[in-house]
Amino acid sequence: MTMKTIVEGNLEVTKEYKYFECLNCGWIGKADKTEYTYCGDQREGDSWYVKCPCCGHKAYDIQQRHRLSQIVDKEIRMQQRKSNYWENR
Repeated sequence: MTMKTIVEGNLEVTKEYKYFECLNCGWIGKADKTEYTYCGDQREGDSWYVKCPCCGHKAYDIQQRHRLSQIVDKEIRMQQRKSNYWENR
């Protein structure tokens, strides 16, 4: 017995997309798993990049940029607390 297709599937749903932003020209877009490259390390965690189609620079995944900005914001707040602590003594 051979299989018969009743309803065609949508392969677009099975793709793993990530969203990217170029800090050089401001391009924002998405790419599937075959188009992006892994570039993470143990200190900063997993990250990926694509070559920006507009200017050719590396465009990094938006989730990684958000995580990094959270870390930087936390460090800035800690430095401000330390300086406020010493100023008020």
